[in-house]
Amino acid sequence: MKTLHSRHGSVLTDIAIYFVLAGVLCIFLYPFVYVVSSSISHPSALLRGEVRLLPVQLDFTAYRAVIAQPLMARAFLNSVLYTV
Repeated sequence: MKTLHSRHGSVLTDIAIYFVLAGVLCIFLYPFVYVVSSSISHPSALLRGEVRLLPVQLDFTAYRAVIAQPLMARAFLNSVLYTV
């Protein structure tokens, strides 16, 4: 049976590359997940340092404060128009 990789070393190299890429993915993905978790966690839990990866005591107060700003709709529209 003919396979894509005919040499044993090539398969081991591919496995090593996938492990390295998975590690790099975790390194780059963690800060994004932390920021999202922090933004929807209760402020007191954040100040106590309880937020690590998942949100603690869900609280959307920060999002309500941002959405309540009168110029937020215009700023969002500008972002969409400049992007498109």
